[in-house]
Amino acid sequence: MLLRQFVFKIINEFLETTWTDYQVKYGKEIVLEQDWNSQIDDIKQKYIEAGWIIKHKIEIISNKKQGIYHTLIFFNPAFIKKT
Repeated sequence: MLLRQFVFKIINEFLETTWTDYQVKYGKEIVLEQDWNSQIDDIKQKYIEAGWIIKHKIEIISNKKQGIYHTLIFFNPAFIKKT
């Protein structure tokens, strides 16, 4: 439970910082720590339920930094143009 609360705290702090024009257009990316992999589905579900738009990018790296890396890209619903 503490890990889950910590993960949400870190992500919330990240999302609350100022958004650049680039981030408004292409989203804010956060690379998740590998320790957080077990929390990915919960993280995505919480933010989707709150109205955020999220893309999930997975990279498999096979060099010195070998591993599977998850990046969540957050799009602020307040910035989405209404048509």
